[in-house]
Amino acid sequence: MIQFQGQASTPGREEVLQVAELLAAHGREPGAIAAAGWAAAQAEAVTVSAMPGEHIDTAEFVGCMAAVDDDTIAYWQHADADRWQSETPTLVSEAATRIAARSDRAFFTNPADARASWALSVGAAAAARAIAYSNKPLVHDGPATIPAGHADPDLTRLVIRDAVGCRVRTVEGRVLFDLSSGLYNTPLGHRHPAPAVGFLTQATSVAATNPFVATTPVAEHVADRLRRALCLNEWSVVFAGSGSEAMETAMRFAVAAAGRIVNVRPGEFHGITAAAAALSSHHTVHYPLRPIMDVRYTPISDWKERGVGVIEPAGVMSGQPPITEADRSQLSSFRRRGGVVVVDEVLSGLGRTMWPSLTTALRIPADIVVLGKGLANGIVPISAVLIAPEVLARVTGTGGLDHGHTHSNHAASLGAALGCLESLEAHKHDPDRLRAALDAAGVANTTIGWLASVKLTESSRATTTAALLDAGLMCHLPTMVDPVERLIVAPPLTTSDEDLADMAQRLADVQRVLAE
Repeated sequence: MIQFQGQASTPGREEVLQVAELLAAHGREPGAIAAAGWAAAQAEAVTVSAMPGEHIDTAEFVGCMAAVDDDTIAYWQHADADRWQSETPTLVSEAATRIAARSDRAFFTNPADARASWALSVGAAAAARAIAYSNKPLVHDGPATIPAGHADPDLTRLVIRDAVGCRVRTVEGRVLFDLSSGLYNTPLGHRHPAPAVGFLTQATSVAATNPFVATTPVAEHVADRLRRALCLNEWSVVFAGSGSEAMETAMRFAVAAAGRIVNVRPGEFHGITAAAAALSSHHTVHYPLRPIMDVRYTPISDWKERGVGVIEPAGVMSGQPPITEADRSQLSSFRRRGGVVVVDEVLSGLGRTMWPSLTTALRIPADIVVLGKGLANGIVPISAVLIAPEVLARVTGTGGLDHGHTHSNHAASLGAALGCLESLEAHKHDPDRLRAALDAAGVANTTIGWLASVKLTESSRATTTAALLDAGLMCHLPTMVDPVERLIVAPPLTTSDEDLADMAQRLADVQRVLAE
């Protein structure tokens, strides 16, 4: 037992120790559900300790421990499997959820302990619920969702039950390498704890507020962190949900500042909302919306008139070359004529190509920079629009601009972003490892950092998908492309050298099969 020196004790020590003594003598052969219930009980003790002099109602504590007892008895007496696999874990989860709600009692007397109690009990509730769902997965009657991309609910899709690191597992139990990092939005790998911890930490205080009249410390902190990372210390930041929403916001500011003429390199993809979709030369993306701007699909060398220029700097997705020295010179001239340059780094930023971005690594002249996919590691949708002070001044000088929506600058999402950014900043970025693995396996590739284009023998989407799955690989194929002649490979930045070598060899096998 821990021995304390002197007479001092921490607040709540007596209540927590009393619960610990009760738990030490409670139950038999405890397992994960008991641990979850005990964590919830400790959370209730923390709440009680934060309310000196208040009447103590032990009903929820007793109810939680009764649920634990029910589960223990059901398991060890080999009761109906449905009971201990799903029913009793759910009861423990519900009890822990009630304890989380009860932490509100102490919120204004001891907010620190109230937040801790809420996090402990919510975590306990989630743990018990996770056991229930693992033992008895959620069921459905058949496809009810429409897949992203093709508006066809009958399109055959993988059903992913769970994922960890660079691997996913289907409901049939098949394990596949995830070559697309979710969809390029899990740079730390699936189930990395830091963004989830950040999300939960922020949710203990305020998850959402009115973004039109209020901000939060976490929003200001993440904005400062991004500005410092990109050396854009005087710029302003607005946070959106998806990358498409961020590009929509960016285009509203850019067009307001520089007019409706918009230049974009052919073949690029910038999102699916109205303005973002209009930037794409692919019919399936911009159809059926009419362009709301005068969009011109031209190389950077032809950007002569004052207007907006939009670039995806890596070029890997569109088959365009990366930004060159000649491009930088032309972009500088374009800006001197009053043009506004929007750099779409929703995909390429935050270490996917270079850390922290290609805008900084390639010294791209920019007025607006958009970041997205890697910002919260897939825990929640969150993206960022960084705007130069000169552009903001031009916009406000015209009378202002309405933008944003309910989830702009969303606090809990920014908690996840903070956890992700801290881990990305601590990560040892090595932009050469992916290329080295592909080269060693003899896979022809064009690679920038952790974003590779792999050449294939032209094949139908169905044939390519089948070859990938046979090799144990899951890889995104853009819905507007059929037949397929190349793959975009972007595994998590945390993928081990051994797994990279395995992935690369499997890709080599796919290239060989499709060439036969």
